[in-house]
Amino acid sequence: MTGRGYSSDLTDQEWALLEPLLPDPKTTGQKRLHSRRLLSDAILYVLRTSDRPTAAVVPMDGFHLANQELGRLGRRNRKGAPDTFDPEGYAALLERLRQPAGQTIYAPVFDWALEEPIGSALPVFAETPLIITEGNSLLLGDGD
Repeated sequence: MTGRGYSSDLTDQEWALLEPLLPDPKTTGQKRLHSRRLLSDAILYVLRTSDRPTAAVVPMDGFHLANQELGRLGRRNRKGAPDTFDPEGYAALLERLRQPAGQTIYAPVFDWALEEPIGSALPVFAETPLIITEGNSLLLGDGD
């Protein structure tokens, strides 16, 4: 293990999994002040040692259209394709999360056992300072 060796630091095995997912360091421009691993360790320190909500993961999967709606649209066999999600609903949720509401906001999740989205199943507490979002369709550009 590199660095100072805090108990919250990434193990070498965790780093081996994470490092390939990070963008390659740029060889031009201003030199980095801190390594990617040190930054990852710092984020994990906050996430692993805080006694209050420090982050919430809000995936796009909760915005799959329901099977009934996919059937009505004739898209049931294409579940997971970009046009089988509700991107406007997802964008609206992200906008709500950006505004300091002072209250818990609920997000939908996707239940893989049921293969259905479940509304209002994920609480995002008002004091949560970091919202992490993910979803393959987030990589699509305009017109894709």
